Amino acid sequence: MKRRDIHAHYDFFEFIRATDSVPPAGRDRIDIAVLDMNHSWPNVGHDSVVHSILEAAEASRSALTDAGVKVRAISYDVRRTGLLPANPDGRFTLYVGTGGPGHLDPRLNDGESEWAQGVLEKASWETPLFNLFDAIIRHPNAAMIGICHSFGLMCRWSGVARPVLRGEKSSGFLSNVLSESGAAHPWFRKFAEALPDGRHFRVIDNRLFDLILEDSAGVNCLSFEHENSAVVTML
Repeated sequence: MKRRDIHAHYDFFEFIRATDSVPPAGRDRIDIAVLDMNHSWPNVGHDSVVHSILEAAEASRSALTDAGVKVRAISYDVRRTGLLPANPDGRFTLYVGTGGPGHLDPRLNDGESEWAQGVLEKASWETPLFNLFDAIIRHPNAAMIGICHSFGLMCRWSGVARPVLRGEKSSGFLSNVLSESGAAHPWFRKFAEALPDGRHFRVIDNRLFDLILEDSAGVNCLSFEHENSAVVTML
């Protein structure tokens, strides 16, 4: 099946790139906030996230078109512009954060260090972003999915894990393992049942940092780099 263009016109989906403002909320739009953490680096991760939203919307196309409603993905270039979506307020209840280059602490991205990967940035976006995380976790109906760099930022924000520079970059199609609680999770149990041994699975990996588990109180650690590892890969 031909892959759909996220920029094309659909009767069930719309993609918007936020600049200095965003379109107003509408009764005919279900808005999802995409936090683009790529700092303008060429990537396919961001578009793959938007494609996933498009495909999920297409699965409910009949219901959406019958109601005259579209799912609208609004993308925010967080690190370069500081622009963020509103707190959960009835417009946004789902937020998706992408991967991206550089250190997980923006203060260390000096454009020259190995971990900066050429990124030179200010940290002014971090406090507003962490405030957004606070608002999401307090809200009874809101949720956020953090992928790669966004996952690392969420680990720093929560204090669950700390980033440690690897001796060698992790890159490729690598193995992870579900924890016992991950294999028993209401969603991931179905994933576990589809795995040959119920635990091991492959991931596309491209990272400089390990996230070393520090404080797992109140958190369900779903997967790790390998058995008996403190490198957490999903929470």
